[in-house]
Amino acid sequence: MSDAFTDIARDEQRARNYNEYIESLFGYITGTITKEELVIQAQKVDSVPRGFWNGGTNLASEKNIARAQKLRDQDNQTWISFLATMESEAQKKFQDVSPLAGKLILFARHEGDSDYRVKSSGLKTFLESKTPEARMRGWSRLDYFLILDVVALENSEVQVLE
Repeated sequence: MSDAFTDIARDEQRARNYNEYIESLFGYITGTITKEELVIQAQKVDSVPRGFWNGGTNLASEKNIARAQKLRDQDNQTWISFLATMESEAQKKFQDVSPLAGKLILFARHEGDSDYRVKSSGLKTFLESKTPEARMRGWSRLDYFLILDVVALENSEVQVLE
């Protein structure tokens, strides 16, 4: 058992170590550091015991390191899943070294038969044409990453609703 101040200090240390890990992950993907160096950074994050706000991490797991390798190998599906978890500034940095560089990415969530967080009269038809498994799953709740060619959007408009 530890006191709140100790636990909060652990959370802060884990956050600092995690930021260093993210930088190391970027270095690994771009080829400036080795897998061994990445694992060392992941272990630094994992070594911080539970804190006040969160528990331990598992970044040095074989599964996570294999995911990092897939990112380095430019696996498109792994990149899509990874970028969906990133904050905007970090997402831009990582996206620039991914197979999705130069693309406009939108996240859409479908909940139920007609509710899209990104509303569009043709969105359901478009998604069904690109993702046949959506029809098979019954459209209960699906998340999408829409990857758009920026050049194709040059003549597009955005209208503000009043």
